[in-house]
Amino acid sequence: MGPAPTLFEPAPINNRAWHIAFNRLTALNQQLVQGREDIYFGYEFSVQAEQKLPGYATDYYIQLLSASPDALRGSFEFYRALDVTIAQNQRRATRKLRAAILLRDR
Repeated sequence: MGPAPTLFEPAPINNRAWHIAFNRLTALNQQLVQGREDIYFGYEFSVQAEQKLPGYATDYYIQLLSASPDALRGSFEFYRALDVTIAQNQRRATRKLRAAILLRDR
């Protein structure tokens, strides 16, 4: 496992990374965001995008996330599962991937 992140990062890094810890919370994040999806995800889509999405696309995604508590919860579940994902990736890294090599006739 790599080094632990520092608690206080420079503002540009903090603005892009703070959501990871927030999204991993068990339930509080969903309670705080529900009904305010436009504020939370509007900010995230604005800050995280290398190339900003057009307004209609952002509105569409936010509408999907607002449509159901299950959709909102699902948006956080990826982050909540990071401990399991990291452990799986560490186990996968200990063995070589076996793959067939296809050769082309010349």
